[in-house]
Amino acid sequence: MTTPDMFRKNVVQVLESLEAILPAGSHVVLIGLVDGGLIYPVMADRLHPIGQVGNNVYYRDVYNWFNCMEIGPCVGWMNSNATLRKITS
Repeated sequence: MTTPDMFRKNVVQVLESLEAILPAGSHVVLIGLVDGGLIYPVMADRLHPIGQVGNNVYYRDVYNWFNCMEIGPCVGWMNSNATLRKITS
């Protein structure tokens, strides 16, 4: 696992290399990424906003529907199959 110090060093190194390449006045946006393997276990049993009226639609239901319709944005992570989630991560 990357330590915080190593992460910072790597980010600074990349930004310094971009400083030499990008035109003056350029902007760089840094975003954080979630560990995708946590999405299903953390969210599956939570009530999805579309299920608030009848208290009957959970995130796992939405994820299963996405996968059934083959429109899921993160099929590997938003999936009840723990093996597939592990392979994806």
